[in-house]
Amino acid sequence: MNQKNFILIASLIFLTIGIVQSFRVFFEWEIKVGNFITPMWMTYVVVILAFYLSFTGFRLAKKV
Repeated sequence: MNQKNFILIASLIFLTIGIVQSFRVFFEWEIKVGNFITPMWMTYVVVILAFYLSFTGFRLAKKV
């Protein structure tokens, strides 16, 4: 696997995470681990971070 393929696969994974977390925001899904319920603000942070990493990865893949 070369560097460009690795970057593209990682970017697709981050894009998928961002989309799934966006669904959580829109449909108000709850994530519960044991007795802990993840707060919605944490999901907003994950959505922004995942989309940013995906965007940056796709931009980097064009340069490589």
